[in-house]
Amino acid sequence: MCKQVDALKVAYYRHPRSNIITIRAESIAHSIAEKHGLVPDNHNDPSWFKIVIMEHVTIEKLMPLVNDLKALNV
Repeated sequence: MCKQVDALKVAYYRHPRSNIITIRAESIAHSIAEKHGLVPDNHNDPSWFKIVIMEHVTIEKLMPLVNDLKALNV
């Protein structure tokens, strides 16, 4: 997922040992974050949205999010 986000030049952070990718709120439309179930750091005024990568979360499942992010950057 990080490679996909890197290619889009979206601001994010991921600690090398963590399964969480955080995307800056200004880098993603809140409607897209909500559509894909991303978790905000603060529900009233988010600074970050979190993607939790788990065994059952494949890149194929994340591609709709990637495609929505691509649409924003076009």
